Amino acid sequence: MSTQVPVVLSESEKKKLFVEGRQTARWINEEIVKILETGGYDVSLLKKVADFKNKFYRSNRARYDQATLKEILLIPSEIIIDQLEKDYEVMTSMIYGEVIPLRTILEGLDKLLKEIRELEV
Repeated sequence: MSTQVPVVLSESEKKKLFVEGRQTARWINEEIVKILETGGYDVSLLKKVADFKNKFYRSNRARYDQATLKEILLIPSEIIIDQLEKDYEVMTSMIYGEVIPLRTILEGLDKLLKEIRELEV
């Protein structure tokens, strides 16, 4: 059994990581909003990524055949959501700024999924 050594960061390093994480999260959110507002989905990209991963990063667990707009999954199954919520709760101390409840994030993903599934190919 290996022992993990905790990483000790200075306060300035922690702040830098928090700020960078927050900026990344803000950028991702802005990009998602742009996509939703403009309908700027590149539907061909999903197939390209699935084909690439199938060719170079094959995983027996992955279902590349389900990487379609009608079958893609963004939300974990109910079976693991309880554990996911526990993990998320433990990690909230690592989130800088406002902590968005996991259920709110999942609801947003569900809304995005519905919009994706309505897209025409």
